[in-house]
Amino acid sequence: MKLFKKPKSKFYWYDFTVRGRRYRGSTQETKSLRALQVASLKLALAMENTDPLPTKPTALDEFADRFLAWEVSGRVEEMTKRFYRNGWRLLKATSVAHMRVDQITGDCAEQLKFPGSAQLRVANITTHASQSGGVEDDRSRSENQDDEGARAASSA
Repeated sequence: MKLFKKPKSKFYWYDFTVRGRRYRGSTQETKSLRALQVASLKLALAMENTDPLPTKPTALDEFADRFLAWEVSGRVEEMTKRFYRNGWRLLKATSVAHMRVDQITGDCAEQLKFPGSAQLRVANITTHASQSGGVEDDRSRSENQDDEGARAASSA
């Protein structure tokens, strides 16, 4: 744990990491001993509220429930909702649907073949999963930009 003073602050600040998550903030204390006590309490609280044993990543079919709930509750156009639901309908019939999200790579998604624009639906679903901390996207940035250009061209 790091305890320090910022140049334009009269308070001590803490900075530490617990299981890969960074915690930092002001102790709201001007005395180093009290600041250390506050920071220690923050560290203990952070350690208490995290699972000491790593959990197994979610399977894509389990993640789909969250994705579809987000799609229903989010401010998404009706055509987009239909687009996503149909994409999941196609995807759940594949072997990828039962894989853990940390094992699905961009290459796995590329190997899936669907008719017409269904390929884009799968790309949207896997993109949302990766942004939620699931699917790894190992394609290069330029390939992702090419996909966005294809989506824009197909929707025009």
